[in-house]
Amino acid sequence: NGNLIPFQEELLALTSLYYVLIGLGIKLFEYAKSKIKWFNLIRKVSLDKAFIIILFLIAGLIASMIVSNKEDFFSHQTISVTTDFKLVIRYFPLFLAIWLQLFLTYIAGYFFYYANAHFLIPKLLRQRGILYYIMGALGTIFIFYPLIGFIIYNFPLHQEIPVLLPSENYDVLDPKNSAVAFGIIIISLPVTLAIEWFKQNNNIVNLEKQQIKTELDLLKQQINPHFFFNTLNNLYALSLTKSSKTPEVIMQLSELMRYVIYKGKEASVPLNEEVKYIEDYINLQQLRIHKTIDLLFTKELKSPDLHISPLMLIILVENAFKHGIEPSEQKSKLHIEIKSDGHQMYFKCINSYENIGDTEGIGLNNLKRRLQILYPDCHELSLVNEDNTFTANLKLALK
Repeated sequence: NGNLIPFQEELLALTSLYYVLIGLGIKLFEYAKSKIKWFNLIRKVSLDKAFIIILFLIAGLIASMIVSNKEDFFSHQTISVTTDFKLVIRYFPLFLAIWLQLFLTYIAGYFFYYANAHFLIPKLLRQRGILYYIMGALGTIFIFYPLIGFIIYNFPLHQEIPVLLPSENYDVLDPKNSAVAFGIIIISLPVTLAIEWFKQNNNIVNLEKQQIKTELDLLKQQINPHFFFNTLNNLYALSLTKSSKTPEVIMQLSELMRYVIYKGKEASVPLNEEVKYIEDYINLQQLRIHKTIDLLFTKELKSPDLHISPLMLIILVENAFKHGIEPSEQKSKLHIEIKSDGHQMYFKCINSYENIGDTEGIGLNNLKRRLQILYPDCHELSLVNEDNTFTANLKLALK
């Protein structure tokens, strides 16, 4: 017999390549599932189901080619790679019968991939070693390929023309048949290992992202409790004296808490909103502490559309009040300068400093860690403490 279906001269190599391409196609399929969020139907399809669907479609394509070239095929002539949909519709029962038989034949090849991916590799190669894996692979081939070959041998299409077995003859035990089964297992080994590696790598990346998100959430929770508790205590004192400032303090504190609760959980906020939060924070602190402050706040935001991680800059301002302004018995100083262009932001905070302990407290360590996570290699932070003055300079590359 000549080759009735084209592209089968190098049967083993082509069959192996066929399964490799399917494996790579499935990897792309998996990638698409993770990226196309709205394609819920695809995202619900498992890897093995995707494999079967691909085989099903390929079988249908080849069946349509056979029916479109029916005369050549059944006269043992090589068919052309064309599809005539009119003939497919005309001989639709024949098309379905050939499709089913081709599909079941491909499923037989898929069986060896499935056995390799779900039993031989995880149970033997990973747990027992290469020797047990080789013995298991050979046993799987010698036990199942004659049985599967006998079933395919009895398909009506193969009885008509022997094209369903890789050997393209009526000898089930032809070495070509076992060679194809062996080739599927061997070639699917690196494909399966690669897919497992991608899955494990994705799981590790997702776990790291979740851990980083959890850490960032915990870091954000460390921000502001000192300020809010003090403000509430002062608010209580104001309410006892029935001060006229009480409503104003309540309103400003409400705005600050709204920003922390709703904006603080976002990945980024517009830079001008973060600056507005700092201004509101300073105004409320002035109402609270009743001290004279040499305050200077200059800003030059050429690109207000720049975004920054929320509650980042406020740490330096809180540090200024906690370690400089609040404990000071004399007039204190707070000079803040913030600039931004189309790509980066520059923030400078100079404040008087009282030597009451380690300046590297929770707040600054919090800031350093968040910068490492969110802006790796995209930030410059310098902290200088000299002559009772603390100077913080932060430069960020923003988007």
